[in-house]
Amino acid sequence: LLYAMLDATVPFVINPVSGVLLLNQSLVGRSQGMYSFLIRATVSNNISSFESFTNVQISVTQRLADELPLFTSSDALVVAENSTVGMQIGVVTAVLSNFPSRQSDISYSLISNMNVFRLNTSSGSLYLEAMLDRETVP
Repeated sequence: LLYAMLDATVPFVINPVSGVLLLNQSLVGRSQGMYSFLIRATVSNNISSFESFTNVQISVTQRLADELPLFTSSDALVVAENSTVGMQIGVVTAVLSNFPSRQSDISYSLISNMNVFRLNTSSGSLYLEAMLDRETVP
């Protein structure tokens, strides 16, 4: 079984043996978001040859990773030592300035938690999860 692409104007190549499609050039800066091309599969033996065709469509979307989220919330939150466990102590917010319709794709996480705080990964709301004691918790 051998594979072949019948449109050489697309930025993809096909492995003739495995049929795996590979990108053969960068898509950065290209205006085209949809590629359509024909692939032929051929099987041959000593007596005859048969082939079949399929149309492949690849949609290329812009990666959100091309832009880092920008934090818009304050860098500092103040929490009293006698604050109630479970209370919301603040909200962290970030934006993707080039993707205003994709704000819901931002998720938040705590790097170092010490089991003292809980962060809502989608809203950015930060909650107190344990009693604070300045002498034992830095």
